[in-house]
Amino acid sequence: MILEFFRTTSTGQQKIGQISYEDHVLQVDDPCRAFAFTLFGEDPSDRQIVDAMKTGSVRFDGAYVRAALVGKIEEKELGGRWVTISGARVFIKDGQSPEDALALVKDVEVKYGSGLDSKEAEARSGLSESNYREMFHLPGHTTEVRHRITSVGKFQTRVDWKDAEGNDVGFATRYFDGKVAKNEVFQLDEKNKGLGRTLYKQQIDVLTRAGYEEIQLYADITIGRYAWAKMGFDYANDPVFMAKNASHQFKAWASKRGIEEPKSGWPTFKSARDAATYKMPGVTMVGKDITNRDVPLSMKMDVGKAFMLDKEPSGHGAWGGVLKLGT
Repeated sequence: MILEFFRTTSTGQQKIGQISYEDHVLQVDDPCRAFAFTLFGEDPSDRQIVDAMKTGSVRFDGAYVRAALVGKIEEKELGGRWVTISGARVFIKDGQSPEDALALVKDVEVKYGSGLDSKEAEARSGLSESNYREMFHLPGHTTEVRHRITSVGKFQTRVDWKDAEGNDVGFATRYFDGKVAKNEVFQLDEKNKGLGRTLYKQQIDVLTRAGYEEIQLYADITIGRYAWAKMGFDYANDPVFMAKNASHQFKAWASKRGIEEPKSGWPTFKSARDAATYKMPGVTMVGKDITNRDVPLSMKMDVGKAFMLDKEPSGHGAWGGVLKLGT
């Protein structure tokens, strides 16, 4: 189904763009979305646009819309708003402009290894090219997303980021199977580490929308042992036992670090986040008090954070984490 936009000029009718609806995807030429707003007098939903496309010709503000059926249209609710730019279908979030969407296409390149194409990759992961672009786009950087089948038959995605000068700033490897996302490696250079949270928020938003149930990872890098817990990841295996064990381990670590038992007694953690965010009244530590070369010597922190970051054997140590989505 195609909705063509024309403007009346001195030389006749001039086509200015179109909106099309095929395979349950709404494709909107820029600037036709603005004309669609005018047509409806409000920000229209995709369903409103599709319904209007079936009504034929509509006139407004010196321009008119001509609708034509192309092929068989199977009714199905649309999952949000989409736009096609340079041949790539891009999901448009509420409040996002076409210019923002264009950056997802311009700055993110998706490649496929031997024997893979976009359809095969989507069949294996349940994620479209648009999903990958939205997940891994890093403003001000270029992104390369590469899919491949590993030697043991797993579908793996590797992402590499470069700055405006073409310098490598980080990379990540992921496994997607349609329900569970496994994060294997994630590294950003010192200058860009603050963008890690933005990237993970994008990943969580996209995977939740795509019907994924959880994200799994192994928090073994020193800062990650604390950061993932603070972001809401919990113990993946037997969380009740692991939290109880962390409580006992904290007591041993605190005693070794010369921290006395608080008046309220030693804490009982219920989750990894409990451990990471635990505060003891009147007690703070600095980087030089623990063993972790990634922590500035003068950085102040509460005892829970220090416990997670300390690389001494009595510290929290590495742990397997999981973030449940849609709960």
